[in-house]
Amino acid sequence: MNPKPPVPNIHCQPKKEHDLMAYRSRLLQQIRRFFLDRDFLEVETPILIPSADPSPHLDSFQTEYRDLQGKHQRLYLQTSPEFAMKRLVAAGYSRIFQICKFFRNGEITPTHNPEFTGLEWYITQADYHTLMEYTEQMVRAVYPHSTLTYQRHTVDLEQPWERLTVHESIQRYANCTLPPSISLESLQDACRDLNLSVNPDDQWDDLFFKIFLTYVDPQLGLQRPVFLTDYPIQMAALSRAKPEAPYLAERVELYIAGVELANGYSELTDASEQKQRWEDEVALREVNLAPFQGSLDEGLLNALAWGMPPTAGIAFGLDRLIMLLRNAPTIQEVLPFPAE
Repeated sequence: MNPKPPVPNIHCQPKKEHDLMAYRSRLLQQIRRFFLDRDFLEVETPILIPSADPSPHLDSFQTEYRDLQGKHQRLYLQTSPEFAMKRLVAAGYSRIFQICKFFRNGEITPTHNPEFTGLEWYITQADYHTLMEYTEQMVRAVYPHSTLTYQRHTVDLEQPWERLTVHESIQRYANCTLPPSISLESLQDACRDLNLSVNPDDQWDDLFFKIFLTYVDPQLGLQRPVFLTDYPIQMAALSRAKPEAPYLAERVELYIAGVELANGYSELTDASEQKQRWEDEVALREVNLAPFQGSLDEGLLNALAWGMPPTAGIAFGLDRLIMLLRNAPTIQEVLPFPAE
């Protein structure tokens, strides 16, 4: 018998200078210290939850609980701790964070693993501008250097990080103008002008992503980190609309060296609007032949109806941050037990 190494990642080398496990441990301690020093409370929420994520672009892992009387209940692994953490916010916890496992079915790529470690935090009486300020401070705290070299890109971390709207990014990198209120037909024409395929069953967001992922996404954050802001309302997810421009959503994503690291919102706090958005997402999944198998999260809807104050929240991919800091080309290189 020729046994294999017990840990598949060759970068797990106990007591060596660049040992992956020690590196991850130090980074998580630094992040915890950052939030604890700012009066955040570290919380825990269930990983097994009663409702799947209805987002058309996410698939939840499904399992089943069987009690001693033979009753069966369908349960899911969280795609993020978002729903439960917002219930804590509604209960009165005003500054909370959590480091935990996120689960996304069907995702194994150089930047995706079905199970990954993420950071999520919420702060009340704040909006997405606060998220950008804290996120920049946090990355600077764990990596206090003026530049970061990732693969062939050297990123300037010293200058104030760029704030760029989605509309501006498409103008800059795709050399076209896509008004947030653009119709499906005009979006089809824009794709054809950019030599992108248009299929009969393509929906609005399918066409938008073809343009964005082809021309914009790979260019973001190559010279300095960029916060991408003000998404079309069709891509609001769980963010609120801008009061002065309701066709835009107060949503932000962080990119460094072409890698998306974080996704945050000025949170939607209206229960009726949240339910309607979920129902629209469920209908969209039906159109895309990926029917939603679960039920909507009544716990979150109840919390919003109970009353959640103005809140900002963000999810941050810690494995991707480690990729950047260790100059690792894939997420698999920074996970001790990557999915095969």
